[in-house]
Amino acid sequence: MNILSVFSFRFGNVEPERWPITPATGFGVMHMERDLFVPGNILYLESHALMTLNLNTNESTLIAGSITNTGFNNGIGNAARFDGPFAFLQLDSSMVVISDRNNHCFRTVSRLTNATSTFAGACEVRGNIDGPFTSAKMQLPESMVKISPNEILFTDFSVASIRKLDISTNQVSLVVQLNESAHGLAQQPGSQNLIFSVYGGLLRLNLDTLNVNYLTQTSSHGSVDGPLGSSVFHRKPESLAFLDSDVMIAAGFQSHLVRVVDFAELYVSSICQLSNANEVQAGTISSCKMDYPRSLLVLPELNRILVGFHESIGFIELFMTSGISTTANIPTTTPLTTTLSTTTPRTTTTTTTSTTTNASTTTTTSTTTTSPTSTTTTPQTTTSTTPITTTSTTTRKTIPTTTTKTSFALSDYTTLSGAPRTTAESTDRPGSGVATTRNAYSGTPTTSSLERSGELHSK
Repeated sequence: MNILSVFSFRFGNVEPERWPITPATGFGVMHMERDLFVPGNILYLESHALMTLNLNTNESTLIAGSITNTGFNNGIGNAARFDGPFAFLQLDSSMVVISDRNNHCFRTVSRLTNATSTFAGACEVRGNIDGPFTSAKMQLPESMVKISPNEILFTDFSVASIRKLDISTNQVSLVVQLNESAHGLAQQPGSQNLIFSVYGGLLRLNLDTLNVNYLTQTSSHGSVDGPLGSSVFHRKPESLAFLDSDVMIAAGFQSHLVRVVDFAELYVSSICQLSNANEVQAGTISSCKMDYPRSLLVLPELNRILVGFHESIGFIELFMTSGISTTANIPTTTPLTTTLSTTTPRTTTTTTTSTTTNASTTTTTSTTTTSPTSTTTTPQTTTSTTPITTTSTTTRKTIPTTTTKTSFALSDYTTLSGAPRTTAESTDRPGSGVATTRNAYSGTPTTSSLERSGELHSK
């Protein structure tokens, strides 16, 4: 059974090297989102820097941090320093929250001034302490999900937990303690289910009951497609993204694949071939080869899923089959121009006028805002655009409604099928240098052997 054929959309060709980036420390593109401050751009993390990419001109501009230099410093633009930032969230169009992984804290970047500040946690000090933002401690914070206007959940890798940032109270608190360190994190649309990745597989957390279920096998070796309960994800999927309420994609960083999970059909498929490092090949979803996919961003209006790699941003063609014709202008391949100067902050002028009439005073305030402009002249680039029009009448396969899904308590920590996990399973994970033991869930964390970013941020 090829699950790719029954989606309410279909995948087309894959171009892994559409937008080359500057090869630096090998961290690559860690996270991508639509840029709320500059509509039409893509906001992304590259190594230790926050960048914005114009897809039409191929110009990339540094906002904060440095691509090549690591460390810790609050400052303006490229005076700021991060150490292995993993993900970010845009609170609104003017404020970005970044999980500064190896500095063990969260930082903010103002898009109005390009200023970086400390948001939560004691930067450069690791720990596991709940409480006010100013005194709380964490160890290697990674993925984030905003579940309400004031609540952000994040995976705290080294202490094997999912924790919460409450913006309304400025408090850090524990949501659930795990037996395994979590990496990627995504909320299933229209539900209270969080899907998160661990070494070799996927788990599900229900936010209402705090029940945790294994969805797949959790062997750290191999990439096995097929029924969800018996599928295997090699090492650690880092980025998770939903295409609709049923279908999720996962970036298989060290398997060099993008995995496709259909929760309605309970089936897993793969995009591209299993390949070795540095093997890159454009082509169909069955012939293409990828090199360390790290991040994913779904752009249905452009018929694209952007994929962030070590040294480029590529894409997978995504054709919706709802009968809607989608047209998008995509430029032909042109080398990416990187502008390392920071953007000029917005300037705001406020004028106040007072008018007195019969002993009453009326005050009128007007504000004028000038959008940011680049301080560096971009070399003139000629691009050609080709409209892509897609119309399809394919309909999604009817999903049986008789399937019974079982919920399990935290004390069970079972597989999707209900079979208990094997107790005290020893696993020697390549690259960690330490044999770790995974027990049936007891509510007590195990000590992580993967403390630093060596595995996470290197080839």
